[in-house]
Amino acid sequence: MSGNHTFQRNGQWKDYLLIVLLTAAIYLPFLGLSRWDDNEPLRVAIAKEMLSTGDWLVPFLHGRPYLVKPPMMNWLIAGSGYLLGGIDEWTGRLPSVIAVFLLGISMYLFTGKWLSREGRLFSAIATVSMFGLMEKGRTAEIDALFVFLVTLTLLVWINGYERRLNPVLLWCASLALAGIGTLTKGPQAIAYLYSTVFVYLLARKRLSFFFSAAHLAGIAFFTLILALYLSHVSKAVALSEYARIVMEQITQRAEGKHSFIPSFIFHFISYPFTITATFLPWVLFAVPAIAFKKTRGRVKGVMGREVVIYSLIAIAVNFPVYWLLPGAKARYFLPAGPFAAIITAALFEFYLEEAREEPGINAFFKRFMKVTASLALLCAVLTPVAVAYMDLSFSLSLTAVTVSTALVSIFILYKVNSAGLKSIPLSMALTVGLTFLIYSNIKTQLDTRKDNNPRNIAREINLLLPENVGTLYSMGYRNILEVMCYMDKKVVQVDTFRELKNLAGKDRVYFIFTDRFLKVGDKSDKRFFEEELEWEKAYSKYLDGEKGKVVVGYIEGNKPLP
Repeated sequence: MSGNHTFQRNGQWKDYLLIVLLTAAIYLPFLGLSRWDDNEPLRVAIAKEMLSTGDWLVPFLHGRPYLVKPPMMNWLIAGSGYLLGGIDEWTGRLPSVIAVFLLGISMYLFTGKWLSREGRLFSAIATVSMFGLMEKGRTAEIDALFVFLVTLTLLVWINGYERRLNPVLLWCASLALAGIGTLTKGPQAIAYLYSTVFVYLLARKRLSFFFSAAHLAGIAFFTLILALYLSHVSKAVALSEYARIVMEQITQRAEGKHSFIPSFIFHFISYPFTITATFLPWVLFAVPAIAFKKTRGRVKGVMGREVVIYSLIAIAVNFPVYWLLPGAKARYFLPAGPFAAIITAALFEFYLEEAREEPGINAFFKRFMKVTASLALLCAVLTPVAVAYMDLSFSLSLTAVTVSTALVSIFILYKVNSAGLKSIPLSMALTVGLTFLIYSNIKTQLDTRKDNNPRNIAREINLLLPENVGTLYSMGYRNILEVMCYMDKKVVQVDTFRELKNLAGKDRVYFIFTDRFLKVGDKSDKRFFEEELEWEKAYSKYLDGEKGKVVVGYIEGNKPLP
């Protein structure tokens, strides 16, 4: 008996190592290659300001408190930069990669009560290699960390509930994790927990567990975590103002980019397809359960598992919220991805048993892997051609990834007919992950060589600014952060040109703005800029259609000549 336990423990450690190595293979190559994009510049700018000022408790952006989003990700980026010698694209994105590592381990660790070793490994592999997480887990954005914390919170709760953990400890642990999630992205963390748990307890006719004294103890613990943070926020801004900022951020999500009705209709139709694409390729593992008549009747047993019911509820109760919200993005629903992986893992266990009686299951997955491996091989073969045609760099690292993709694809195609179903998850993850890396590298190279690449613009401005200039004044709130996050100088926000004029002293005052700032800014301030302010242009370059040109100017100081 002890020998069997030793074998199981050794097997589990091998699985943990496999999850870590697979995650490293997908997420670490080319991690620091691409420029900061999307919301990354915001996180990075705040983290840099934390390091420069030493104030880690309240996030500041260009000298002003930034309270739209909580600071957890900023803390981690700043911590990574502090430990590793500075914040760059690699160190800034490392916290997200670590979050994905921990997410994969958590999926394996916390599903053991309901899934076999094969199912647990499937759920972990599927989670770290689904399209949506591969995209966000390689960035310095909030999403990967938030997905990890929401998943961990929900899995800790269901494990504690099913194992009859002390209710006070269960609620305190779950709500403590929800508190950390709230400090990562906001109230969405507690919304995911309560919507899932309440409906689950309602379905199990155990609502008394929700309305219990133990739950109140957990709420007190959650409140304490937020109170500690808010006590520091209150030193920078009134709590009523902070509440207004948070509510404004939440309500803005309901606003579409265009008129409401067309935006809502487009979103309502497209969002399910977008989410399906986000969870690819693993949602396709549900096809045999639907397609084969023999399996449709017997799959009900799989759907009756407690963890599957819980996962279905987590998906079903949260999906309508974002489906009916015109401004909702696919990443808002990304925390449901791991629970989709749990459902497909349970189905995969079912397929392993049913494959003996239903040969169509084996045939489906073998065809599936042949198509996937063939597409990956085609991608690897065409990569040198594409690189040469587009005059890109075929670096040693890109060569290694391309050759690895080709070799893995050829091996899968050679072995697919003789290999068992158990090899499918790892084979799928490797082909998908390696192909994604090729795409990521080529996309980054194309972006980097653009003349109006923000990182290139920032490099030119840094070379332009004199060494004795300590501060660059940025006109307006969150002004061209994709450029500003690369500035070597201290950046301070200024709202009007009149305010900028008052800052002029003995030395030159350098400032930066865009065409868009002039268009949307105060009209009287624009007239002041055009008619009264004496300034000189030092730099100008077109950025994009929305912001127009980036302009760096200076106001001459009044230092007397020697």
